[in-house]
Amino acid sequence: FFVEKSVSMMLSFVIFVSIINVCLSQTGSFAYPGICLWNIVNKDGTAGQTSYTSANGLYEYLGEYNNNYGYYLNNDTSCGDPLPDGNYLYVKPNIGGVWRLGLINPNANDPQVVEGSIGQCNSNETTTDSPSGCNGYWAIPSTTVDSKIEAVSFACPSWTATCSVLSIDTSQFSGCSGTFTKDTNFDYDNVYSKTTGSSTVYFYFNHKAWEWLCAPTVDFANCKATGSDIIFKTDSSVYWQDLDLTGTTAIVTTTGATVSITCEATASP
Repeated sequence: FFVEKSVSMMLSFVIFVSIINVCLSQTGSFAYPGICLWNIVNKDGTAGQTSYTSANGLYEYLGEYNNNYGYYLNNDTSCGDPLPDGNYLYVKPNIGGVWRLGLINPNANDPQVVEGSIGQCNSNETTTDSPSGCNGYWAIPSTTVDSKIEAVSFACPSWTATCSVLSIDTSQFSGCSGTFTKDTNFDYDNVYSKTTGSSTVYFYFNHKAWEWLCAPTVDFANCKATGSDIIFKTDSSVYWQDLDLTGTTAIVTTTGATVSITCEATASP
């Protein structure tokens, strides 16, 4: 009886550990999933000016700072000034006690000092449990609140998560008209492609540049895509737009042309 009970308890423990491991593998952290910072637009709308769009993207939970607050890192900026090496989301409870976006790991300096801050939650009445508690109060850069900026748990907004096939209609850019299929050959969402013969054209969203582009190549290494091979792109000062799964979604290019997009096939859950 004692042996059977011990075996039963051991099996229960193994099952419990397996469940914990599944939770960790799906969220990156049992208590703190990743955080996506989204809708940081280029407010001046001009390439070459200081832009903070490369701070958009998924932030990985690194652990606790100052034994109380989780902090996060997005080291996938790979472009842009002043954000070349990664960005941190963190709280310094002794200085305002609000979420901040900064260039320097908060563990690298004094808890009483803020260095490299480029944005923050402009409200001390919001929760510090998660950056999403500051939605509606983010100021990036740290001057004016932009209520459209949001922190989203788990994953960034994605057209490819809900739609696997797009129909693009544009009279001004014939190379980008037609049927585009979700492309999983890259490490990012929001990439579609169309192949005609030996030629492939891509329609994708570069969240670091904050632009939809149609081009024969996919480039996530540069914040501002350049080159004569770009067929069209959208303005980086325009906020994110969800895809209408039952109607038509219109985007406007930097030349003022309207591109009409419809979802032809929804993505599998």
